[in-house]
Amino acid sequence: MSCDPPAPLQVLPPYTPAQSVYRAVIHNDWLKNNNTRVHWKVFIRFKKDTLGVSVGPTASDSLLGLTDDVFAITVMTVAQIRAIQTHPDPPTYLDVVPDSTTHGNIGKLPDMDEDRNEAIRLAKLLAAQAQVHDHYLSDTWAAFIAAAKPPVD
Repeated sequence: MSCDPPAPLQVLPPYTPAQSVYRAVIHNDWLKNNNTRVHWKVFIRFKKDTLGVSVGPTASDSLLGLTDDVFAITVMTVAQIRAIQTHPDPPTYLDVVPDSTTHGNIGKLPDMDEDRNEAIRLAKLLAAQAQVHDHYLSDTWAAFIAAAKPPVD
């Protein structure tokens, strides 16, 4: 019987403020103004997502593990996320933390059951900063999805 210690956890460096992060949009009504603006529902944390709202460091990474249809990819910088204040006294802010080389979470977001008003307020602030990176009606979407999510045999 071996008494080897467990492998150490991978320590990832934090995202830099200039780093862009991407989020997949899994409902077509989560886009507004003819697919040019992001609806706040994109940034509501589901109860099952205990670590926060998922993002990826690349557009392709934001699709990893998804089985749902994807209608768009949003993008924003880490600095834009970290500028959003969650509490005034003492001042605290949202953060986005990598948990693997292909995934991170926007933390400190309540879910709708914990605090509905605060969840919506923060989601609206995030949506105001986010931009649509690409969407299902663009000329580039089919090629992007084909490359990012190859068919499963």
